[in-house]
Amino acid sequence: MSDTLLLFLNLAGIGFFAISGTLLGERKSVNGFGITVLATLTATGGGTIRDLLLNKPVFWIEDSIYLLTNFVAIMVSILFIRRFPSPDNRYFLIVDAAGLALFNIIGIFKATQADADLVVALTMGVITSVFGGILRDVICREVPVTLKNQLYATTCIAGGLTYVVTTNLGWNTYICVGMAFSTTFVMRMSAIYEGWRLQIFSQKSNG
Repeated sequence: MSDTLLLFLNLAGIGFFAISGTLLGERKSVNGFGITVLATLTATGGGTIRDLLLNKPVFWIEDSIYLLTNFVAIMVSILFIRRFPSPDNRYFLIVDAAGLALFNIIGIFKATQADADLVVALTMGVITSVFGGILRDVICREVPVTLKNQLYATTCIAGGLTYVVTTNLGWNTYICVGMAFSTTFVMRMSAIYEGWRLQIFSQKSNG
């Protein structure tokens, strides 16, 4: 993957997750500072944990363009909310799914660059994708969507496997990225609108 493509995917993922954090902040009626915190955690949390685990420089500290993109996305989102108060929840779901799909690819690529094996690479894809949202949801006192019975992290694994397989087959990088993104995004949106669910673990009653 070229540096240009990696930068584009990173910036797009930052933008999408910053927007999702801002939209959730609006729903929770937090102030401007609170929205900034939520959006920034959503956009940078997963990648920060990934870089620390891989013993790499934290991406947004190494290059401030990521924080700048985050703040621009927050401002654009706030302007959108002021123009269209109480936006439909589907906007949040769409941008969250897009950010999920993009960060999954980035996490896997970064891990493979660090010579990680398949299992670790897929794990880093999931961490990069979901941990920012987990931090966001915990602060908002919501059960993280990752821990519910919705297909969320599972879609990252499917998209990650798609990326790894197509890459190992020697396919064009853009095709690999496109297929991996589509797999994660389509599965996530299908899970939302078609009601795909995972089995919830619960103790059976003795009665």
